[in-house]
Amino acid sequence: MAAAAAGIARGDAAAAAGDLDRAVFEYVRALEKGGAHADTLAKIGAIHAARGDARLAELAYRWAIKTDVRHVAALTGLGILLLRKRDYAEARQVLTAAVQADPRAAGARKWDVDGNEYIDYAGGHGALILGHAHPEVTARVAEQLAK
Repeated sequence: MAAAAAGIARGDAAAAAGDLDRAVFEYVRALEKGGAHADTLAKIGAIHAARGDARLAELAYRWAIKTDVRHVAALTGLGILLLRKRDYAEARQVLTAAVQADPRAAGARKWDVDGNEYIDYAGGHGALILGHAHPEVTARVAEQLAK
């Protein structure tokens, strides 16, 4: 597992430096050493999505979700891909799951996949007044997605 963690760290460093080929290479090596890990798979999906390779992005996101059915980044990434494909029925299901899967988003506080906490002063203009995951807003979104 230490080898997998080191590979993920190398992949993160390569991604931060803009070397996405190296990042994917390191992430895949980490997966080979430590098994399927939803965060790593979601990162691979995001790189492929950013490059416009929807097929590989979708495969990575689906594998991440198979590994962790409540993985917010993978659910969100897959939902966006499905919207772009105009597969609205499945996008609705996946995005509804994404909204319901993140219990940590509350009020002005938000956490990233690494557990870093942020106070959202201006990141989401819709959340400025009520905060993230306001119960009434979340209920209305779920209600609209169900239609």
